[in-house]
Amino acid sequence: MTALTRSVLSAWQTPKTHLLRQLASGKRVVEAADDAAGLAVAEALDTRVRSQRVANRNILDGLSTLSVADGGLSQIADLLKRGRELAVQSSSGTLADHERAYLHGEYIEVLDEVDRIAYSTNWQEQPLLAHASVDVGLIIDVSGSMSGEIAAVKAAIADFKQGFADANLNVRLGLSEMGPDLTDGVSRTVDIGDASFNDELAALSIFGAVPMDPFSAILNVSGVADAPGDNDPDAFGWRPNPERKVLIMVTDAGRETDLIGQGETATVNDMSSSDVEVHTINRTSRNSIFDGVTAVTGGSMWDIGDGAGSGIAAALDGIAASFGTEFGQGDLQVHVGHRADDKIAIGVPADATLQGLGLDDTSLDDADDAVAALSALDAALDTVNSARAKIGAGMNRLESALRSGETTVAEGSAATSRIVDLDVAKAAAELARAGILDQVRVSMLAQAKQIERDTVLGLLSG
Repeated sequence: MTALTRSVLSAWQTPKTHLLRQLASGKRVVEAADDAAGLAVAEALDTRVRSQRVANRNILDGLSTLSVADGGLSQIADLLKRGRELAVQSSSGTLADHERAYLHGEYIEVLDEVDRIAYSTNWQEQPLLAHASVDVGLIIDVSGSMSGEIAAVKAAIADFKQGFADANLNVRLGLSEMGPDLTDGVSRTVDIGDASFNDELAALSIFGAVPMDPFSAILNVSGVADAPGDNDPDAFGWRPNPERKVLIMVTDAGRETDLIGQGETATVNDMSSSDVEVHTINRTSRNSIFDGVTAVTGGSMWDIGDGAGSGIAAALDGIAASFGTEFGQGDLQVHVGHRADDKIAIGVPADATLQGLGLDDTSLDDADDAVAALSALDAALDTVNSARAKIGAGMNRLESALRSGETTVAEGSAATSRIVDLDVAKAAAELARAGILDQVRVSMLAQAKQIERDTVLGLLSG
């Protein structure tokens, strides 16, 4: 094949082959060599567009989440209004005691439904109206051997409680005295709400030089089992679904050592299948008494310190630190854009449980209680209304972010298309043009072959 023939064939194949590749792929830039700079720009745009599409889905999920929260709060607001109606009626002196009892019964049912809605309103298993909570039962040894430590116990527990309040953590406390029961010498529990906790703590005092049974106390207070012969189980009133159930026993395990051998093994076995953690603040020299039950329940042991209870405060702080800050009220972080910092913090409402709304210690038992309940209900309604307003503002922000995100996707896709997508009409015209040129090249090739043949014949005849 002559150089002329090879040149004609090469010129024939290259443009047409490239056009066919472009038409087959629908892309103007089939490989980097087609438009190196344009491909780099297009790839960056495509990355942003794809990420923004996912961010737009995040926004829609955020809107759905807030809508669910708003629906739950709307139901709670209606219940609180009904509770207020009952409180107004109960505060009137014209009612007889048995009539007020009817109102109180309905009021308790209303509050229970508020709590149920708060705990059951969630999105993808994430609670929206009831932040993760911890229930803590404190078991305090009040035998005579604790007389030196009791003042430190009371001060440390007061600080323990205040620390949760300052950190806005959803922690519920109960207090149990490990003192002699009327029948068998085991613990007697006081299950109390926040309003009376300080009074009960202030009244905590040494009972006397009587041996106590810490393992019966653990079984009773946890509600796992009632000690044999005990006519009063005294179990701590755990909430329906706290994140953690924690028992903290403060004792010097002095006089109690005679009773420990009777219940240690049984308690370890019973507590092994429970969901209650047991932590002890005890003399280090007696850790072997409680190592079994703390280990099997995932608890811990701390040193009570000297005879004045110098280690109690640090021990309670250490246990509290394990609760973390995840139990506080936080914002819902919605990733709304393609950049790493494109986030909107949407305030999920304040805790709408009875404890969070300050209604867990209210009642309509008498006219004075009903008047106090009115104030608490007004504050709760303000909290709910404020939360709904915050949700509405958050939904408006997300809708604005969604419109912006959709614009980003549309314009980014258009810009990417202008760079990499093929103009099919133009490419088809180019292909037709290449076809005409093909015909010309075929003709030229035929003529080239005729010239070669004529030249050879001329040489032979010459």
